[in-house]
Amino acid sequence: MRGQICPVIPSPCAFKAPSIGTLGNAPRNFIQAQTYWGLDTSIHRLFPIKESLALKIDVEAFNVLNHPVLGSPASSVTTQANFGQISTLAYGNAQRILQFAVKLQF
Repeated sequence: MRGQICPVIPSPCAFKAPSIGTLGNAPRNFIQAQTYWGLDTSIHRLFPIKESLALKIDVEAFNVLNHPVLGSPASSVTTQANFGQISTLAYGNAQRILQFAVKLQF
């Protein structure tokens, strides 16, 4: 798989539920979700009309590249069928949002 970036998800066969009264040997937070990556931008333009009057146009874009952020992999060893699978998007992950505004400043 040359040139591809693949997350390392541990095999569910390598884990089992610990015995009652024991903690197990997997370190804390060893399965982590991907980091957030987003691109936001804005453009502003001021058009003077008179000495004390101007028109301001704003254009703002959030998540410009519309890049999804995947949720955390399932980490419960009691449900082996879902272990390591990512089935959701991260909380707060929004689609591309465009916002336009026109202001008259005086």
